[in-house]
Amino acid sequence: KHDPSKQEARLIYGSALLRDGQQSAAVDQFEEIIRTRQNSSDSSSKQQGALLTLFLLVAKQIQQESDSQIADQALQELVKRFNQDPNVWYTASWYYGSSGRFEQALKAIEQGLQLQPGWEQAILFKAELLNSSGAHQKLLGFLRNQVQKFPQNSEVILRYAQIQLSQGNDSEAIKLFRQV
Repeated sequence: KHDPSKQEARLIYGSALLRDGQQSAAVDQFEEIIRTRQNSSDSSSKQQGALLTLFLLVAKQIQQESDSQIADQALQELVKRFNQDPNVWYTASWYYGSSGRFEQALKAIEQGLQLQPGWEQAILFKAELLNSSGAHQKLLGFLRNQVQKFPQNSEVILRYAQIQLSQGNDSEAIKLFRQV
């Protein structure tokens, strides 16, 4: 059922359809790849990671489209079809962020975090986006808030501690490092 060669064929076919201007048919192919993985009986974190990987793989294929308007429309269609899956919002955030559209990227990752609060990977990605966009005060406030809400997220605590250290807040950084 998860035959990688079939998934690859669908991915290539979807890309060809997208280049041919058949966005809806292309997204149908991408959707089939993702639905096959979603319908798996395995709900482990490894399975969830595989699902996110598939979403990102599809987004990378979409991003290769030379016409950015067609690519954006294909991504928006994918988001519409999977709007209750936090992975699609993470993927949209990555897509927009990789082209420097930080406002759209931040809105998308926030949607993902609303669907799955405490998602460590999404929290760290939002932190990266805030940092890349130069929103350093928002970054500090966001990480402080996330550490308070989800004290079990050790990677988030470490990221917050690193930022505190880089800003000369050594005593705060040490407290955070001790939490981990």
